[in-house]
Amino acid sequence: MENGVILLVEGDLNLADLAQYILERRGYEVHHARDGLAGLKLFKSLSPDLVVLDIILDGMDGISLCREIRKTFSEDILPILILSSAGDEEHILEGFEAGANDYLVKPYKAVELIAKTKVMIGKRKKISKRRKTKKMIYQAMGGEKMDLTPGEYVIGDYSVDECLGRGSMGAVFKARKLTDGTPIAIKVLDPDLHSDKRGIQRFLREANALRELNHPYIVKIFDVANADGFHYYAMEYVDGRSLLDVIEKDFGSITEELVTDVIIKISHSLEAMWNAGLIHRDIKPNNILLTPEGSPKLVDFGLAKGVNDVGLTRTGIIYGTPNYMSPEQIQGLPLDFRTDIYSLGATAYHMICGSPPFDCMTTRRILYRHIFEAAKPPSSSNPTVSEAFNSAILKMLEKEAEKRFESYSELRRAFSPVADRSLLPGT
Repeated sequence: MENGVILLVEGDLNLADLAQYILERRGYEVHHARDGLAGLKLFKSLSPDLVVLDIILDGMDGISLCREIRKTFSEDILPILILSSAGDEEHILEGFEAGANDYLVKPYKAVELIAKTKVMIGKRKKISKRRKTKKMIYQAMGGEKMDLTPGEYVIGDYSVDECLGRGSMGAVFKARKLTDGTPIAIKVLDPDLHSDKRGIQRFLREANALRELNHPYIVKIFDVANADGFHYYAMEYVDGRSLLDVIEKDFGSITEELVTDVIIKISHSLEAMWNAGLIHRDIKPNNILLTPEGSPKLVDFGLAKGVNDVGLTRTGIIYGTPNYMSPEQIQGLPLDFRTDIYSLGATAYHMICGSPPFDCMTTRRILYRHIFEAAKPPSSSNPTVSEAFNSAILKMLEKEAEKRFESYSELRRAFSPVADRSLLPGT
């Protein structure tokens, strides 16, 4: 039954018939046993959503039956409602000690039985649903491949369809609005961070940073909420591919003009962030999506940091992705917009050369080379690269922030020869 399955263990047949009639009229499926042993046998063959049992039973009393049931299901998984005679406080307390969730004193009113049944089954289904969803999110965070049945998982106002991937703070899912079926993307905070005040702060900062930046090259955010115990935000669903996917599958078709287009457009989005007092700190191919029309969209603001933001990062912990991190970010030095310029340069290098500027076997070696070794010119890996493009990328990858571009406008001017060439007929 849609409303739930109830096991009723009641020795008084008149009261049992009345309770069964009341509950079945409300849409519940009720199975009745008249003594404790029969109730235990029936319980083992059912998967009830609620157990309603009298304390005084033949064969096995209700307290013993309650204890037996608790050997299989905890109090927050399967609720038990005990029935006692008037003034039987000692039995009621004993019932609670055995694992009962609530009680009714006989004779009880029909509305009392209905109300407690509705609340207890509703809470049980909510807890069960949350546990199931939490397990699914853990699987997504662990990188497991999952075939999600549409409608099986609902988070807030959205029905989850599939896992799109993992971000720096949680899992990202494709979903649909329950009201009209509109495709949406939702990012759900890693359940392990729910008790971490810093983690929640960073997640909410990401959501608020996105909400405040209405920019054509940044995914739009629509909703920030905490539903069913999960922190999440809903954002624009981009029906496209990440730059990493493009690099891995279609590297041969990536041109200097395409890379320049991405650099210029993403620089506009980063400039908008900087003007709002933010830096991204995690620019990489996975965090830039290409729409079917070829327009880039910046995503994943989990590491976005305000220029004057303090107290949200921990001393000694490096946040970011090693292959694309600036030397100053690796060393925990003060950051400004030029750290994003460096990471964008490393991303562009990966696009045009097929691998990041420093691609080693160990993270330690990668970090060391970012700090101490100059990147090889892109032209050494890709002879088709023009001198203007080559020079501009190397300037983005300067070790010292002061030697990089002094503004995003200057960066765009450096790439203008390539951008202008892409506008010529026949190119």
